Amino acid sequence: MSWVSEEAHARSQSDPDADESQRERQFDEAASRRWDELRQELRGDATEFNSQGGAADYVESTETCEVQCASTGLTLRARFDPSARVIRYDYDSDSRRTAPPEGGILSMRFSRFRRAELYSSDEHLTSEEARRLLLEPVFFPPGEQSVAA
Repeated sequence: MSWVSEEAHARSQSDPDADESQRERQFDEAASRRWDELRQELRGDATEFNSQGGAADYVESTETCEVQCASTGLTLRARFDPSARVIRYDYDSDSRRTAPPEGGILSMRFSRFRRAELYSSDEHLTSEEARRLLLEPVFFPPGEQSVAA
Protein backbone atom coordinates (compact mmCIF):
# COMPACT_ATOMS: atom_id res chain seq x y z
CA MET A 1 0.00 0.00 0.00
CA SER A 2 1.42 3.43 -0.93
CA TRP A 3 1.71 6.30 1.54
CA VAL A 4 -1.19 8.05 -0.21
CA SER A 5 -3.44 5.04 0.28
CA GLU A 6 -2.32 4.63 3.88
CA GLU A 7 -3.01 8.27 4.68
CA ALA A 8 -6.39 8.22 2.95
CA HIS A 9 -7.35 5.07 4.84
CA ALA A 10 -6.19 6.48 8.19
CA ARG A 11 -8.15 9.68 7.67
CA SER A 12 -11.30 7.84 6.70
CA GLN A 13 -11.12 5.77 9.90
CA SER A 14 -10.48 8.59 12.34
CA ASP A 15 -12.84 10.92 14.17
CA PRO A 16 -11.68 14.48 13.38
CA ASP A 17 -13.16 15.93 16.57
CA ALA A 18 -11.47 13.34 18.78
CA ASP A 19 -8.19 13.79 16.92
CA GLU A 20 -8.36 17.57 17.32
CA SER A 21 -9.13 17.28 21.03
CA GLN A 22 -6.23 14.89 21.53
CA ARG A 23 -3.93 17.13 19.53
CA GLU A 24 -4.92 20.16 21.64
CA ARG A 25 -4.17 18.22 24.85
CA GLN A 26 -0.82 17.11 23.45
CA PHE A 27 -0.01 20.70 22.47
CA ASP A 28 -0.94 21.96 25.95
CA GLU A 29 1.35 19.36 27.54
CA ALA A 30 4.18 20.12 25.10
CA ALA A 31 3.86 23.88 25.72
CA SER A 32 4.09 23.36 29.49
CA ARG A 33 7.14 21.12 29.05
CA ARG A 34 8.78 23.72 26.79
CA TRP A 35 8.16 26.46 29.37
CA ASP A 36 9.74 24.25 32.07
CA GLU A 37 12.74 23.59 29.81
CA LEU A 38 13.17 27.29 29.05
CA ARG A 39 13.09 28.19 32.75
CA GLN A 40 15.77 25.59 33.49
CA GLU A 41 17.89 26.90 30.61
CA LEU A 42 17.53 30.52 31.75
CA ARG A 43 18.56 29.47 35.27
CA GLY A 44 21.60 27.75 33.76
CA ASP A 45 22.50 30.86 31.76
CA ALA A 46 22.29 32.99 34.91
CA THR A 47 24.57 30.53 36.70
CA GLU A 48 27.03 30.60 33.80
CA PHE A 49 26.94 34.41 33.74
CA ASN A 50 27.78 34.45 37.46
CA SER A 51 30.68 32.04 36.88
CA GLN A 52 32.08 34.55 34.36
CA GLY A 53 32.16 37.31 36.96
CA GLY A 54 28.60 38.59 36.53
CA ALA A 55 25.99 39.13 39.22
CA ALA A 56 22.62 37.72 38.19
CA ASP A 57 19.73 36.56 40.35
CA TYR A 58 17.16 34.07 39.12
CA VAL A 59 13.69 33.74 40.66
CA GLU A 60 10.79 31.64 39.40
CA SER A 61 7.25 30.56 40.11
CA THR A 62 4.95 28.29 38.13
CA GLU A 63 4.18 30.73 35.34
CA THR A 64 6.79 33.49 35.84
CA CYS A 65 10.54 33.79 35.97
CA GLU A 66 12.80 36.78 36.50
CA VAL A 67 16.48 37.30 35.84
CA GLN A 68 17.96 40.40 37.43
CA CYS A 69 21.47 41.68 36.75
CA ALA A 70 22.93 43.86 39.51
CA SER A 71 25.65 45.36 37.32
CA THR A 72 23.24 46.64 34.65
CA GLY A 73 20.21 47.25 36.86
CA LEU A 74 18.01 45.42 34.33
CA THR A 75 15.48 42.68 34.99
CA LEU A 76 13.89 40.26 32.53
CA ARG A 77 10.39 39.16 33.49
CA ALA A 78 8.95 36.27 31.46
CA ARG A 79 5.41 34.98 31.95
CA PHE A 80 3.91 31.82 30.46
CA ASP A 81 0.28 32.09 29.32
CA PRO A 82 -0.85 28.47 28.96
CA SER A 83 -4.22 29.29 27.42
CA ALA A 84 -2.60 31.31 24.61
CA ARG A 85 0.55 29.15 24.50
CA VAL A 86 2.81 32.19 24.54
CA ILE A 87 5.58 33.60 26.69
CA ARG A 88 5.26 37.32 27.27
CA TYR A 89 8.41 39.09 28.35
CA ASP A 90 9.31 42.58 29.42
CA TYR A 91 12.16 44.41 31.07
CA ASP A 92 12.49 46.74 34.02
CA SER A 93 15.34 48.99 35.06
CA ASP A 94 16.33 50.20 38.50
CA SER A 95 19.08 52.34 37.01
CA ARG A 96 18.88 55.84 35.59
CA ARG A 97 21.73 55.10 33.19
CA THR A 98 20.11 52.11 31.50
CA ALA A 99 16.69 52.34 29.87
CA PRO A 100 14.82 49.03 29.71
CA PRO A 101 14.39 47.58 26.23
CA GLU A 102 10.96 46.79 24.85
CA GLY A 103 9.46 43.43 25.64
CA GLY A 104 7.68 41.07 23.33
CA ILE A 105 6.05 37.70 22.86
CA LEU A 106 7.41 34.27 22.05
CA SER A 107 4.70 32.15 20.50
CA MET A 108 4.63 28.36 20.47
CA ARG A 109 3.74 26.11 17.59
CA PHE A 110 3.15 22.38 17.76
CA SER A 111 5.65 20.57 15.55
CA ARG A 112 5.07 17.33 13.70
CA PHE A 113 7.42 15.79 16.28
CA ARG A 114 4.90 16.71 19.00
CA ARG A 115 7.13 19.42 20.51
CA ALA A 116 6.27 23.02 21.22
CA GLU A 117 8.66 25.16 19.18
CA LEU A 118 9.38 28.80 19.98
CA TYR A 119 8.81 31.60 17.47
CA SER A 120 9.41 35.34 17.48
CA SER A 121 7.67 37.32 14.73
CA ASP A 122 7.11 34.13 12.72
CA GLU A 123 10.81 33.24 12.93
CA HIS A 124 11.62 29.85 14.43
CA LEU A 125 14.07 30.13 17.31
CA THR A 126 16.37 27.45 18.65
CA SER A 127 16.59 27.24 22.41
CA GLU A 128 19.89 29.15 22.41
CA GLU A 129 18.49 31.86 20.12
CA ALA A 130 15.45 32.33 22.37
CA ARG A 131 17.59 32.60 25.51
CA ARG A 132 19.95 35.03 23.84
CA LEU A 133 17.00 37.16 22.68
CA LEU A 134 15.71 37.30 26.26
CA LEU A 135 18.95 37.65 28.23
CA GLU A 136 21.39 39.58 26.05
CA PRO A 137 19.73 42.93 26.79
CA VAL A 138 19.98 42.18 30.55
CA PHE A 139 23.53 40.82 30.68
CA PHE A 140 25.13 42.80 27.84
CA PRO A 141 23.14 45.98 27.10
CA PRO A 142 24.51 48.29 24.40
CA GLY A 143 27.21 50.59 25.71
CA GLU A 144 27.93 48.53 28.85
CA GLN A 145 31.31 47.05 29.74
CA SER A 146 31.42 43.30 29.22
CA VAL A 147 31.83 40.81 32.04
CA ALA A 148 35.42 39.63 32.48
CA ALA A 149 35.92 36.13 31.10
